[in-house]
Amino acid sequence: MASDPTYIRNMANIVNLSSVDVEIIRLLQNDARMTNRSLAQAVGIAPSTCLERVQRLRNSSVIRVSTCYLDVAHRQFGRQVTAP
Repeated sequence: MASDPTYIRNMANIVNLSSVDVEIIRLLQNDARMTNRSLAQAVGIAPSTCLERVQRLRNSSVIRVSTCYLDVAHRQFGRQVTAP
């Protein structure tokens, strides 16, 4: 269905992003392996609040996958590894 050129994705699930949410996304784009504690400290919120925000961003499909380069995989295969 998505390959149909007349298909329009339903945009009913609009997500309001705060400046903290945007900063979380930016930091995770730069380092998807960042720990929740480090992420929380970087954006100035409690780790429990940070975890809730990241889960909300994942549940609403703002964050869809986490991708990181693994040195070993890159050296052996020259490929990027993606994990859900």
